Amino acid sequence: MKDHMLYRKDIDGLRAIAVIPVLLFHAGFPFILGGYLGVDIFFVISGYLITNILMTDMSLNRFQFFEFYSRRANRLLPALFLVLTVTSFLAFITLPDENFLKYIYSQLSVLAFISNMFFVIVGDYFSPVTEQYYLLHTWSLSVEEQFYFFYPILLGYLVCAKYPVRILVGFLLLSLVLMTVLVFNGFSNVAFYSLPSRAWELAIGALVSVYHFNGRKKYSSALSLVSFATIVFCMFSPVEKENITIGWANVLVCFAAAGIIAYTGRDTITYKILSSRPLVFVGLISYPLYLWHQPLLAMSDYKLLPEWTKLVVLVLSFILAFLTWKFIEFPWRNINFSGRIKIYLLISIWFVIGLGSSVLIIGAKYNGFDRFNYEIDLASVQSSPLRNKCHAASSRLDIVGNECEYNLGKVSWAVFGDSHGVELAYSLAKRIEVVGQALKHYTFSGCPPALDFNTSVSGCSEWIRNSLISIVNNSEIEYVLLAFRHTSFLYGDQLQYGTLTPNHVPTIYNKSWDVLDEKEARDLYWDSFGMIVSALRKSGKKVVLLGPVPELSGDIMQLATPLTIFHQDGLRDLLHVTTVDNFDKRNMEVVRRLKYLIDEEQVLYLDARDAICGDDYCGAVIERKALYFDDDHLSLTGADVILDKFFSKYNGLL
Repeated sequence: MKDHMLYRKDIDGLRAIAVIPVLLFHAGFPFILGGYLGVDIFFVISGYLITNILMTDMSLNRFQFFEFYSRRANRLLPALFLVLTVTSFLAFITLPDENFLKYIYSQLSVLAFISNMFFVIVGDYFSPVTEQYYLLHTWSLSVEEQFYFFYPILLGYLVCAKYPVRILVGFLLLSLVLMTVLVFNGFSNVAFYSLPSRAWELAIGALVSVYHFNGRKKYSSALSLVSFATIVFCMFSPVEKENITIGWANVLVCFAAAGIIAYTGRDTITYKILSSRPLVFVGLISYPLYLWHQPLLAMSDYKLLPEWTKLVVLVLSFILAFLTWKFIEFPWRNINFSGRIKIYLLISIWFVIGLGSSVLIIGAKYNGFDRFNYEIDLASVQSSPLRNKCHAASSRLDIVGNECEYNLGKVSWAVFGDSHGVELAYSLAKRIEVVGQALKHYTFSGCPPALDFNTSVSGCSEWIRNSLISIVNNSEIEYVLLAFRHTSFLYGDQLQYGTLTPNHVPTIYNKSWDVLDEKEARDLYWDSFGMIVSALRKSGKKVVLLGPVPELSGDIMQLATPLTIFHQDGLRDLLHVTTVDNFDKRNMEVVRRLKYLIDEEQVLYLDARDAICGDDYCGAVIERKALYFDDDHLSLTGADVILDKFFSKYNGLL
């Protein structure tokens, strides 16, 4: 039988081709928005190599579960434990309590080999907030670890099966279909992070191993070169970051990686490229390089450091990766201890890190560590206590049709919109309670006014229509506050695109689900919003339109927290977080459209700018109280401030 264990320089070179784009993608380089696909290449390589190892051991009747898992542990855990230890220290000195608590939970999920499931709950891999998790990248490590747990059993069955290749292809197709079904049903997060929907990538690598290609086929040079070109094409394909999801590009890259592994013989051009010394070197340190880069980049991003520091971070990542490979990985593999002693040592370290994490959770959750000097009242960084109970989302459709009603008495007010209406609803309800009035709460997370168009937010369009009918048919309701974050939906989130209006195309579809261009999408949006206002006015309701709320350059706690526990001042001056000029430029078109509706439909305007901003700057605090609880949602204090201004202007409403 052929030796499956021959060392191939080109595979180390392929590892380099996988890891470098990942680093550049996470560093925010705009020319390589397909860099995240490097992880898919790693999965194909893993499927190929692990199948080689297992088939060699099984063919020689020397396979043992303990030996296999011991080798995997010795390969992965020493560097991982070092990075976790250093990252925990960095998190302790840089993150406020709530974020530090999330970090520790994520670390425990890493130790339990389920961090991919943890990040399914956290949210979209590509969102600016999720990217600031120091251990986000470990999701792929958990996928591989889960694969190692199940695969030897599966491969043992395949070796004994009559048609192993057919069965393997069947598993591959089943996983690929599962991924497709999840994506098309709005579960892209599950498709992205979970092993069942990623198993097809590992199976592709396994299939290459089972078929014994190794560059001996006709046209191998051309096929390997085309495969290499396909990877480069997918990495550099232009795509809006917020529209990235698992899909066709992942499929292309995985089959291209398999093509390189299968058809790259020593006489091919691709082999000469991939076996070059620089790429082989990067491939050798690719694992620690992958481990180090994310915590350092995420910390740089979270602390709002200048963009040039990301280049420093990348250089530092290479240095730390080399040192880890040289003084941790390599010595650990060659240390003169038995396999069992090594495993006992790793288990001991695992236990110590886990116990330390548990102690830190108790400290952060119940007592806090009082590590930072804050210039704001932390208790004021508060969202509505009824947010979880009353706020609907694609994952919380049970609330639809069972909307919250605040106070006893006549339901004279309704708040209708996205998540930016939640705190306003709570604050407004407190205000009208004193005059014996009640309020009905209609909000849906991330849902635009999609009365006459379709959106990618599952359940949104139907909810808009049903909520509008409910409000129109409720004769008690006199006033309706419409609270939508128009600017972000139409022009992009400020954390991802900056505070000035970018060239962003909103994800709006017509009733036939046709994709619209920029102008068509925005015109349809405003037509739909106008239809909502018109329907409310025709039913006799008085309508209040929420104007754009000034946005922050980061989460309020992020801005208020000093650089480290050794610094005194917060990252930003909270009295001057954005200029009025920037606010006006970003929201100019939205304000123009809203004021047109004010004149056309005779509705009222809730002017957040007037309440929060001065002549030159907009602040995030007032008398040490936070006006926000994150980067764009008003806190209860912020809601009170703009409602105070509104009712002082329209003092006859109550």
